[in-house]
Amino acid sequence: MVHGAWGSKWHWEGIAERLEAAGHKAIALDNPGHGDSHEDIAQQDASSYARAAAKVIMEQDEPVILVGHSLGGAIISLCAEICPEKIKRLIYVTAWLLKPGRSVDGPTSVRPLNWADAAKEGLAKISDDGKVTILEDSFIAKWLANDLTEEQTAELCRRKNPEAPAAQYENVYTTEKFMSIPRVYVRTTLDASILPQYQDEMIAELPCERVYSIEAGHMVQFSKPDELTEILLKEAAID
Repeated sequence: MVHGAWGSKWHWEGIAERLEAAGHKAIALDNPGHGDSHEDIAQQDASSYARAAAKVIMEQDEPVILVGHSLGGAIISLCAEICPEKIKRLIYVTAWLLKPGRSVDGPTSVRPLNWADAAKEGLAKISDDGKVTILEDSFIAKWLANDLTEEQTAELCRRKNPEAPAAQYENVYTTEKFMSIPRVYVRTTLDASILPQYQDEMIAELPCERVYSIEAGHMVQFSKPDELTEILLKEAAID
């Protein structure tokens, strides 16, 4: 399970515990420069995140079901280019499912967000060299935590990580390796970050074998963990 921007494996730990309790092996990863990783965040991009995840995937005894949330969607797509033979299924949880040449943010995204502009608007802080951003708590509360409790929102703010805009601006290019792996999408109908219309546009561009919907905001792992776990267990039971 791969987390999104400004996150860490903590975003997935509650889901991992539920999956483990149901008898599955569940691994939540820290992207380089996040959580327990001490790599330099300013040197990262989506490809470096994917290489780190692929290393763990290739260490497993059998093919994995690879799950990505938000930015994690771009990462798992790139993993499919590195080790397609080790991936059984790709599951996008309100995640960036990008057709070749698209990016998470910037002019080639379905959401043309520029983080320098966001910083000017007081939504984020950006380093002088433009290589690192950190979200303001107000951004998290409005766009990421719109259906979370005050306590959950406070914890999300407390545990935020810096992010590399390079990961969000990187154009993701995939080939038949990616296309050969079954795709599943979990929509969140209350998402204020990746709006439902953005999710639907990406699904239309790259149709999936199955599409689920949960009435939740962007951080569905916290607002609707049981519903999300139920979907992941259902997918794990499919040959």
